[in-house]
Amino acid sequence: QLERLKDEVKVYRDEFGIPHIFAQNEDDLYLVTGYVTAQDRFWQMDFLRRVTQGRLSEILPGDWIETDLILRSLRIQDKSEIIFEKATPEIRKAMQSFSNGVNLYLKDHTNDLSFEFTVFGYEPDDWEPIHSLNLIGFMAWDLETGWKNESTLFKLKNVLSEEKFKELLPDQLIRNSVIYEELKG
Repeated sequence: QLERLKDEVKVYRDEFGIPHIFAQNEDDLYLVTGYVTAQDRFWQMDFLRRVTQGRLSEILPGDWIETDLILRSLRIQDKSEIIFEKATPEIRKAMQSFSNGVNLYLKDHTNDLSFEFTVFGYEPDDWEPIHSLNLIGFMAWDLETGWKNESTLFKLKNVLSEEKFKELLPDQLIRNSVIYEELKG
């Protein structure tokens, strides 16, 4: 039972716990999808939202400022805002319905969110449509970086000046290499 539903929506979970959502209209479908997604994955959603915004240092112990600066340099949020503005009204409406569902979950579970929020001692912000786009942008960036493996990076670092290497791959300078000098070549 959720507020804001226009018609009846049924959610069945199969033997693997995967939700199957049956709705009469798209607004309800996206609203319930947001709710159920938050029910299953909100900690992951919130953590990745913070990654895309370069806001890990707000919640994680230790020094995460450099990591946040690198993540902010990707400008995922800026790109998401451009994409959202260019999206059709139907897409924006669907994204808003999904966000409304996530926020309904947060409202319904204010006092019983997953244990990670207690461990790190903070309350999550409301979900906005732009956050969903941020996650898509981050996943696209993360999946396309496969060519940046340790061996390739080690070879590039040895042939490029530090300035050129930093210009090409600024996020790699905070990583410790696991390649041993004696195995060079």
